[in-house]
Amino acid sequence: MRGAWLLLLLLSTGCYPIYKQLQRDSSATVLDEKGAPLVGAEVSLISSTYPYGFESNRCILVTDASGLAQFEGKREWRWEAFFIHGAQEFFWNWCVEKEGYQTHQTAWTNAGAFVEEVTVSLTPGDSTPCARPPER
Repeated sequence: MRGAWLLLLLLSTGCYPIYKQLQRDSSATVLDEKGAPLVGAEVSLISSTYPYGFESNRCILVTDASGLAQFEGKREWRWEAFFIHGAQEFFWNWCVEKEGYQTHQTAWTNAGAFVEEVTVSLTPGDSTPCARPPER
């Protein structure tokens, strides 16, 4: 009975526990312009949050012999509070870079537009580093 009162008290303050997905199970296959796997490309899976748009996590893997970088999902229990703008939501983007190839970076999208199994074809050109968020 005491636990129910505690839960009721917490909910009345606008706080609630939630098991949140911080990073999606996902993979990226990186190919060259001829369709051959690119070994050693850096693939970044970038997690950001709405409504603030801040980057919350960046996981970087290097592609294997088949051009694959495989990311494991991450979830955790968190405390959230009700806000005028709604709950904090995560969204994800890709950035792929390899020396001698043009960098590929997706636009800042919502969670519904994220592609969990993506194939990226890089074309020869100047590499640029993946964009970093501004200092907070």
